[in-house]
Amino acid sequence: MRLKKCSFVIVATSLFLLIPIHAFAENDRETNELTRVETTEKSDASLSEVHASQNLTYEYASQEEIRIVSEWGTNYDMRIAVGGHGIFNQPKGLKGTITYGNTTNHINREVKVTYAKMLSNKETYYQYKMDGNTYWTNSDAFAGAKDPYVVSQWGTNYDMRIAVGGHGIFNQPKGLKGTITYGNTTNHINREVKVTYAKMLSNKETYYQYKMDGNTYWTNSDAFAGAKDPYVVSQWGTNYDMRIAVGGHGIFNQPKGLKGTITYGNTTNHINREVKVTYAKMLSNKETYYQYKMDGNTYWTNSDAFGPRATKNDAVVNLALKYLGVPYLWGGNTPAGFDCSGLVQYVYKNAVNITVPRVTTGQESSGKEVSLSSLQKGDLLFWGNRGRTDHVAIYIGNNKFIHAPQPGGVVEIVNINSYKPNFARRILPDL
Repeated sequence: MRLKKCSFVIVATSLFLLIPIHAFAENDRETNELTRVETTEKSDASLSEVHASQNLTYEYASQEEIRIVSEWGTNYDMRIAVGGHGIFNQPKGLKGTITYGNTTNHINREVKVTYAKMLSNKETYYQYKMDGNTYWTNSDAFAGAKDPYVVSQWGTNYDMRIAVGGHGIFNQPKGLKGTITYGNTTNHINREVKVTYAKMLSNKETYYQYKMDGNTYWTNSDAFAGAKDPYVVSQWGTNYDMRIAVGGHGIFNQPKGLKGTITYGNTTNHINREVKVTYAKMLSNKETYYQYKMDGNTYWTNSDAFGPRATKNDAVVNLALKYLGVPYLWGGNTPAGFDCSGLVQYVYKNAVNITVPRVTTGQESSGKEVSLSSLQKGDLLFWGNRGRTDHVAIYIGNNKFIHAPQPGGVVEIVNINSYKPNFARRILPDL
């Protein structure tokens, strides 16, 4: 299949300036896609119960994008550590004589620690405030034990005495029970061991590395006990409900997409929008219910009611699909009629408020070029040589794209294998 040239070309005697679009900053909610932080607490529940109670997913952000969200909706930097040693605006006890540069403070009280930075020599310094002034100190200045640690996806050890209940270990002492077999090694144990690493296999099964009697072993998650309820366990042993959320699509006081018909007791809500989830409770039958607020009222729903959070990529695709069947119109960039580049410009502006150039050749400079083998929803597909392209379409996933084809045609969906593009550009951030 070969389409006729559909580009809308602007001809003028004056200079026409195309301004390239710069990458936009994601809003707070979208930057809160966190690396799954895995911790543990002693109890009699199985780890499968813990999985259910947390309802979190493994989604990895870039190292620069990790954030932790408090129950008050505040973003804290998480590129250094999770909890412990006064990180994340937690009051923390400082002791003794604290010296940084030319400043010495003789203190033994709680101060507000507001930031942390790891130096190239792996030494961590913490920023704190006292008497209206801001100071820095290294981690040795803080009261408290230096273990346990959390291991990030990059293999770095982070202090984690503020633990997020239920799942995983990472250098926490942990009770193993019964007969543990991995490969050709069997250990008959019922005591605490040091778990130092965790790995999720391609089949979604998680294995944990632990040390016993000077040797290192692996075991699957079923060997570990876990927390019964979705609590955050602080370094002081206090249980908090999970309004302090770590990871996973903004659960517990983060906006969350509900879909379909939600029934709880005698109340039925027909909704498809974001609501505020404020609490979670696991029932005795291991089913988890979430409390949410809508229009000033409080309701409960089970976890199955939650759909995946809509992304900007979905917004682009969903809006484009609304215009299936709209006739092709040369120079058209409204729902009354579109040409190929007009459809792209209209959809991006109205779906995600991003303005791309009006013509196909101008749209070539938007975003960044990506491989045709690694496309994501919303990517722009181009046909023709760079600088002289004559067609553009929007990739919608599953090897399909949507476009306004040519005079006499209508907006339609086409399989990419039947009309292969020459290259692609990405306007939205990588998923």
